[in-house]
Amino acid sequence: MKKIVLSTILTLASALMVQAQLSSFKPRNDEVLFNKKGDQSVNIYYGYRIFNTLKDELQKQYLKTNSFNGNNSSFGPVGLVYEYFVEDKIGLGCEVGYSSWTMGFDYKDTLFTSQVYSAKVKSSLLRIMFRGNLHFTQNKNFDAYFFASVGYRGTFLKVSTNDPAGLLSANISLPVYFGVKPGIGLRYFFDDHIGLHAEIAAGTPILLGGLSVRF
Repeated sequence: MKKIVLSTILTLASALMVQAQLSSFKPRNDEVLFNKKGDQSVNIYYGYRIFNTLKDELQKQYLKTNSFNGNNSSFGPVGLVYEYFVEDKIGLGCEVGYSSWTMGFDYKDTLFTSQVYSAKVKSSLLRIMFRGNLHFTQNKNFDAYFFASVGYRGTFLKVSTNDPAGLLSANISLPVYFGVKPGIGLRYFFDDHIGLHAEIAAGTPILLGGLSVRF
């Protein structure tokens, strides 16, 4: 599934970059322009997080090497971006994103009962950020922009077990709650309202793609 999502995003990004080369940055006289003051847009995305993939592989090898009966899974990143154009080509808004990964395994109490218990480790990331976009195209269908997101970034870790002693149980949140994510985005609209987008960023997720709606 992850390979399919990644391939789709890369294909979309490549197609949009080709369109950027072919598109003129000066509008035709008969062309209705977007990215004007008062316009709005929403992006809904699914992303690729390289660190989740690396963790998944390391966990699989750890469980296999140590003969644990375990499994791991991940969700997202998924998110939504809202934008309102305060000036022509300049949009402000917000971004909300979420992702998680989970590892479950069995372990044996070698100290007291020799009983086998189950444990689960779940890490989740929540981002709620202000966002600014600077659009540098003037084309009805194609849209390219630089962006920066700044704001809340919370990472949480939960460990649970059915061991009555609860020695492995814990709830931890990392003490850093601030994040910055700059990047570049590309959108292609099939009509006046519906399109697709792709973004590359120095942050989470590093690569994403999805549906775009403008109104």
